[in-house]
This record gives sequence, C-alpha cells and structure tokens, in this order.
Amino acid sequence: GGGSGLDADRLDGFSSEDFWKLGGNAGTTPGTQFLGTTDNQPVEFKVGNVRALRLEPAGGSAPNIIGGAGNSIATGVMAATIAGGLLNRIGTNSSYSAVGGGYGNQVATNASHATIAGGQYHSIGNNSSLTVIGGGMYNRIQEDSPGGTVAGGWPNAIGTRSEYSAVGGGLGNTISSNCQA
Repeated sequence: GGGSGLDADRLDGFSSEDFWKLGGNAGTTPGTQFLGTTDNQPVEFKVGNVRALRLEPAGGSAPNIIGGAGNSIATGVMAATIAGGLLNRIGTNSSYSAVGGGYGNQVATNASHATIAGGQYHSIGNNSSLTVIGGGMYNRIQEDSPGGTVAGGWPNAIGTRSEYSAVGGGLGNTISSNCQA
C-alpha cells in the first residue's frame, strides 16, 4: 500500500520540529516563526464550526480584527475592530472604527474613527466620523454629524447635520437636525 515505509517523523523532508504542535511550541522567534498567512488571505478560528475570530489583511496596513459570528467589515477598510457579538457591521471608508460587541450595530459609510461600545441596534450614519455610542439600545447618530456622542440609554438620537453634539443618555432624547454644539 501507499503507507508502507513511511517515516512519521519526516514529512516531505521536514522534521516534526518544523510544524506547530497542539501542545505548543518552544524556542520560536517572533517575526520569523508565526501562525498565519503570507498570501494576503485572512485567518479564521472556529468553535463548533462557527467563526469565532477572523484576522483579515487590509492592503498591507494594520489588519482588521473581527470577533463573533456574522459580523463584517467592508472591503478596503483598515485597522477596524469588531470585538464580538452578532450581526455587527462596519461600512466602506470607515477605517479605524470599532464595535465592542452586542447585536445588530452598524457604523455606516465614511464614518472613520467611530465607536459603538456595545448594546443593540445602534447606528452611526454616513459621514459621521469621530462619533461614539456608549451602549443601550436603538441609539443613533444620523448622517453628516461628525464628533457626536450618545452616552447610552434608549432610543436617543443626534439628528442629521448636528456636528459635535452630545446626548448624555436617558430615554427618548433627541438633538434635532442642523444643530451644532
């Protein structure tokens, strides 16, 4: 058969010391020896056959980190992070943005440096860079409102074209459209 005379300690000319071991490796050299890819492809870790962590290249720049299941970062975005949760998204041209976790949160297009710490169904609108939603549920910063903050609560909003505005939290608080700090 095909397996007779096989030396299990050597495979295609490599020693067993040349492979990563389930029990760990000793004597590795950081930067030279690593677990990952060299061909601009992502690395995924699964638990129970469900993606738990994805490390994806971002055009030679800082990679994107996507934890959790069903979460996504748009192509072309770099140095963005979704730490966990389910069905969270970071949109096009929203590099350096982060979603800490939660469910159904969205950072839209052209909203770089935006942060949603957690919670459910939050949204940061198009062209709303440098914004923060701290937590709670159904909070939103609408489009063209850079620099805004909604600390938490439910359902609070900063309206369209309301730059550098803030809602401290609470229930149903809204800053109207076209307001500025």
